[in-house]
Amino acid sequence: MNNNTESPSPSHASSVEHGGQLEDALEVSEEADMNELPEEVQLKLHLRKGEPLTRCRAIKHWPTPTWNYKKTSESFDLLLARIKFHVDNLKATGSKGLEWPDKTPYVQPTNSTTQKSFRPIFEEDFESALARAWNSEKKRLGDDKEVFINIFVYLKDTVSAGSKKNTIHRATEGKIQQVNRHINSATTRKEIQLVDKAMLPRDIARRPNLPEEGDPIEVPDHRAEELRRKRQVDADEQQKDCRNIRIKIQGQWLDVDVDIHSLRAALQLPQLD
Repeated sequence: MNNNTESPSPSHASSVEHGGQLEDALEVSEEADMNELPEEVQLKLHLRKGEPLTRCRAIKHWPTPTWNYKKTSESFDLLLARIKFHVDNLKATGSKGLEWPDKTPYVQPTNSTTQKSFRPIFEEDFESALARAWNSEKKRLGDDKEVFINIFVYLKDTVSAGSKKNTIHRATEGKIQQVNRHINSATTRKEIQLVDKAMLPRDIARRPNLPEEGDPIEVPDHRAEELRRKRQVDADEQQKDCRNIRIKIQGQWLDVDVDIHSLRAALQLPQLD
């Protein structure tokens, strides 16, 4: 039995090695091309309202500004200044209360990249990020004139954020039970009185943010006023049903309020006003 195996010829091995080197060189060249930004490119700014890296829809009447970016004459600070200019323009046209809190632009690396995978742009590598996005679109579209680098910024509506504190939500049974646990804890800590407990759970359960364990329980203004009225009515009723009498205890005369209904019952008198 012949166990001899045919070894590759030197020319074949050299060809394989050369082919591998060629592939590596092409990969390096392609990687270098992806990081190469042309002298002038087009940027398109997308303004969104919401949190970065979350799906935020475009708002119909908001503009989508575009401008040419020149690599040799523009900087990262100028890019931020241009974005801020467009944000301020949006605020001036009626969208008051908008702020750009993180001052960070995000680039869409490829046409199919979703917002949760957008790349934040920082000064140290912003041209590289722009270059990769531009080359990806160039590869997809072919024509340089049709290529835009999509820049996204996320704005916060401070007016709506403030008003949301008073938003009424549905008081579900689960929320009411959760609030009841916090109220019971607050009662144990003697932060609220027992009489408040019947009034609070449903009101607090309608709030956007439920209290955490140990948080103070805040009585809503309208409930606090209702509670004061109830206590006043109870006090008035008690006063109405009481009479002041003088009794002598251990030689001392004292003024004491007594309930007239119990007094009439003790004296077997009819309950008449």
